[in-house]
Amino acid sequence: MRVVQQITFEARDDAEAIRIAADRLGRDAVVLSTRPVNKGGFLGLFGKPALVVTAGILEEDEPKRKEEPLGDRVRAFQLLLEGKRESFPVASADERSLGEKETGEASTLGEEDRLELSSSIGIASRPSVSREKVAQAYGKDPNPVGEVENKNLSDDVERIQRTLSSVLERLDRGAVSDDDGTDKIPRPDLTSSPDNDCRRQWRNMLLEADMTEPFVETLLDRYDGPLDDRSFRDWLKGSIRAPFRDVISALGGTRVMFIGPTGVGKTTTIAKLAAANSLWEDRKVLLATADTYRIAAVEQLRTYAKILGVPVEVVFDPKDLKGIREKRDAELILLDTAGRSQRDSRRLDEAKELYEAFAPESVHLVISASSKYRDMLDVIERMGDMPISHLIFTKLDETLTLGPVLEIALNFDIPVSFLTVGQNVPNDIEVASPDRLVDMALGGEYGD
Repeated sequence: MRVVQQITFEARDDAEAIRIAADRLGRDAVVLSTRPVNKGGFLGLFGKPALVVTAGILEEDEPKRKEEPLGDRVRAFQLLLEGKRESFPVASADERSLGEKETGEASTLGEEDRLELSSSIGIASRPSVSREKVAQAYGKDPNPVGEVENKNLSDDVERIQRTLSSVLERLDRGAVSDDDGTDKIPRPDLTSSPDNDCRRQWRNMLLEADMTEPFVETLLDRYDGPLDDRSFRDWLKGSIRAPFRDVISALGGTRVMFIGPTGVGKTTTIAKLAAANSLWEDRKVLLATADTYRIAAVEQLRTYAKILGVPVEVVFDPKDLKGIREKRDAELILLDTAGRSQRDSRRLDEAKELYEAFAPESVHLVISASSKYRDMLDVIERMGDMPISHLIFTKLDETLTLGPVLEIALNFDIPVSFLTVGQNVPNDIEVASPDRLVDMALGGEYGD
């Protein structure tokens, strides 16, 4: 790799540096270095901060081979994405990943470093339900009725009378007076009933997973089935919208836009999806980034694109998206946007301009699973002006409790498209499913 053209100039910030480099050298310009300086002022005081920028055009030393071994490309991509992380146990052979085809034949791309999410994510402990107690409570009749043979009729009558007398005596002792002075039979104590025990255990489990108490109570009140483990889990899974079975359907179209707060991993997620579609699905992918506020973001996406062998376009103005949108040689366009605080109304307006110019077929809101529930809720509510069509939860490996993720999925009628964890390909991203969400948030089923 060598620099064929190089220029040095001054800029106020990263965004202006990227724009000047593109204007002078073209859209393939790369910012090679930046150095902060103070301009103006008196004796070095009261100066304004600026950047001394070096930019250039990079060219391969040798012509790039048309065909590179697929395994080499994947390994290079893995090395690029790998960061500091804890080691995870190897998953079982039947673990579902994005590298598996619909026919069930596993892709050879993910033979090493498979992650078993359910063993590394979840609460430290969980209450257990005694199957014997449930069976005893629901599977047996404590007072079976049998045929009475060889009994005298008078004996039967006498036994019934004794039983009635005993019941009336207990009612008399337990009667309480109402406000109007009339006797009222007290309600039976249900605190130790099997249903109440199961409800208490489920309540504790959901709260330990860091779900909010009001929502847990509402959830349990809404459920009207048996509170055994499998029935309640199945009901939870049926209440989550995650209907997608493959990467293509989960993307929701061929023009896809990604939005979200700063630091949630949008750029890395887009790179993973680009890898899944270009390497596994053999689709012609085009990456576009409107994150011109950070030089690192642009160069990061360019590095990903170079390894994957896909083109990348930098969007300096929403008008640029018209030409990108009309490119006929791209089967899938993934648009990265700058991280925006949900409280920054000016940046949210810029996102709306990008949406109108790009006319995406789907908009994925990216949320970090390590965020607090109130922060997740605030992001969704404040970005509600954008037509959000999908949710992506990232960084599932960076939190011990996934109850907030489960609560968001249950509380909003927005389909969940992808889950990401770790830095390995292909096990770092998967199509979301209700089974995975519930099992990761609450742990495996009892008795497993």
